[in-house]
Amino acid sequence: MKARPLIVLAVAAGIAAATAATPGCPATSWAVPASEPSAEACDWVTTDEAAGILNESVTADPLLDEPGSVEISCAYHGSEGDGVESDLRLSGAFKTDAAAQFALVSAGNVATVGDLGVKSVCVVEPRTTPPSSTVVVLLSGDRLYRATGWYALSCDTLRQFAAVAIGRIGA
Repeated sequence: MKARPLIVLAVAAGIAAATAATPGCPATSWAVPASEPSAEACDWVTTDEAAGILNESVTADPLLDEPGSVEISCAYHGSEGDGVESDLRLSGAFKTDAAAQFALVSAGNVATVGDLGVKSVCVVEPRTTPPSSTVVVLLSGDRLYRATGWYALSCDTLRQFAAVAIGRIGA
C-alpha cells in the first residue's frame, strides 16, 4: 500500500519532465516564437511611453495572454478616459492569413499611415461604441499589429503607439 503514493509521484514527475522537454510545450509560461522578443504585451509600450503619447497618466492590463494564444494584447487606460488597446495577432488568428485580413481592412474607411516602414492603414469607426480608430500594420511572419484608440484618438497618436510597439515586436 505504501508503494502506491511513490508510483503516483514518479509518474507525475515523469509527466512534468516530459512536458518541460517537449518542444513548443511551455512548462510554466507562454513560449514566444523565436521571432518575438517578448510575450509580455505590456512591455511593447511601457506605461511611461504610453503616458507620454496620450499626455495623461496610464495604467496597463495584459489581455489574452494565455499559453498558446494567437492574439496577445495590452489595454492602456488613461486617467482622462482615453485609452489604447495594443494587440498582436499571430499566424492562426485568421481564417486565411494576415495579408488577406489586411486587404479586407484596407478596403474600408481608411486613412494612410506613414513613417512605419511597413504596410499600415488607420481605420476610422465613428459609429462604434465607443467611437474608435485603429492603426493596422501588416508584419512579416503572417502577423498583424493593431493599436485601437477609443473615443476616436487620432491616427497620428495611434501611429506613435504602433511605432514604439513594432520597434520591440519586430516588423
